[in-house]
Amino acid sequence: MSIDRNSRAKSLHRWVFVAALVSLITALASAAAAGAAQPIHPLAWVHADRLAPEEAVPLLTVPPVDRAAAALEDIARGEAGLPPRFAIPTSVTVTPETSGSWDAAPDGSLVWRLRVRSPAASSLNLGFTQYVMPPGGALYVYSPDRGQWLRPFTDADNTSHGELWTPVLLADALVVEVDLPAGTRDALQLHLGQVNAGYRYFGAKTTSAPESGSCNVDVVCPDGDPWRNEIPAIARISISGIYLCTGFMVNNTARDQRPLFQTANHCGLNSGNSGTLVAYWNYQTSVCGGTPDGSLADNQSGSTWRAAYSPSDFTLVELSRSPDPAWKISFAGWDNTGADAANATCIHHPNADEKRISFEYQATSTTSYLGNTSPGDGTHVRVFDWDKGTTEGGSSGSPLFDQNHHVIGQLHGGYAACGNDLSDWFGKFAVSWNGGGTSSSRLRDWLDPGNTGATSLDTLNPYGTSCQTNADCDDGLFCNGVRLGLSEWHERSVRQSRLRDRSWRGLPLLPLRLQRRAGWQAGRPVLLRGRGGREPDRLR
Repeated sequence: MSIDRNSRAKSLHRWVFVAALVSLITALASAAAAGAAQPIHPLAWVHADRLAPEEAVPLLTVPPVDRAAAALEDIARGEAGLPPRFAIPTSVTVTPETSGSWDAAPDGSLVWRLRVRSPAASSLNLGFTQYVMPPGGALYVYSPDRGQWLRPFTDADNTSHGELWTPVLLADALVVEVDLPAGTRDALQLHLGQVNAGYRYFGAKTTSAPESGSCNVDVVCPDGDPWRNEIPAIARISISGIYLCTGFMVNNTARDQRPLFQTANHCGLNSGNSGTLVAYWNYQTSVCGGTPDGSLADNQSGSTWRAAYSPSDFTLVELSRSPDPAWKISFAGWDNTGADAANATCIHHPNADEKRISFEYQATSTTSYLGNTSPGDGTHVRVFDWDKGTTEGGSSGSPLFDQNHHVIGQLHGGYAACGNDLSDWFGKFAVSWNGGGTSSSRLRDWLDPGNTGATSLDTLNPYGTSCQTNADCDDGLFCNGVRLGLSEWHERSVRQSRLRDRSWRGLPLLPLRLQRRAGWQAGRPVLLRGRGGREPDRLR
């Protein structure tokens, strides 16, 4: 008996060690993913004692926002069906040759700086209408107190459209800095054409309450659990540095992770301004029903316009670069048959808040925009009323999924709000599929590049969480042919596994292959692997 007890004790110790190791690595990975933006090292910080003091750098001041006038304009904009606005633009003409100041670092590197301010602004973002960075160079944007900063922009951000539109900085003043290797000044092409001063949404909250209605449901709540594959595909977007909408990454039949991104046509994204798009990924609360605390750190800038069709209110662009793999973005599946859904789900950013999810338990119908008669002109999908959640301004462009988790439309507008049972209308995906009959007016050429004739396509999640059953998975290390990271093993095992012996409950759970590596033997415990009331408005 003593030998058996010792053997069991050794096995227990081995299991606890391996489980603790997995938990530690998972925790570290989660902390890294949830953390703040990575530290930056602009030369003006590194050589602060060798360069001109920041207060000596020339200051560009743009007018403060007239908030009362802006509020009246926003009412009129809403009535005209225009997307929500969060900032007021000021056109400027700034280049390193005409504005700011140059310094030389001790190693011969060149430093150009400019201070920008808009008194009492809630946020600032910049539109560089010309951006070509030479290799080794970098553009930095940070607050004067160095408490906030954006990631460095480098030659990897050079694009065919030649522009760079920055994410927001939640401050009323900032510093622009360009660091260049010696001898590369002539290769820099930089023109600041627009400064956008924020006055609502980004950074404008005066309380910790959400901007959106109280009936909205956070995607981190249990209601979102069946939609974990689709939730990462949706992004909050800004256009021209001043407008807000929602959009989503969409899958194509090549399943090649091409960064095709769909939103609503009335959001105003077109061939002339597609380079201004900024996508904010994973902007969601950390706790169900908790204080809004979403991070804006997962963002990217720029796109190229591909197609649009106003009757079904869709626009398709291709992002200038693929999202960072660390963000784990998925690609939404779709259905182009035109069949009405038995029930429907919308994932969106209401009033520019963190990501929410809404549910309609009744069947959808096909109608005209804002029409109640079916089929009308057949261009839209009508959601009769939301049974849980709602949509609001800023939700425009968000995907409507059917019961099979396939997109059947993107939000155009409607009257739904917390406290009412009114309808919303989504531009019909099946109409957008063939659109106006050309590659620039339909989805078909882009989402079925091989002309396979597919009528539906599932969501593509390249990062392993698409395994919902044993049938979906190869083994404990692979999911749909994709090797899982250690944190994905652990996450999926915790979700899918249970211990036979109740005394082991609460411990981290591992896949069978890792159990075997940890020395599990027959006869010992094993894991079972299994499987706010708002006024209604028309446009979103």
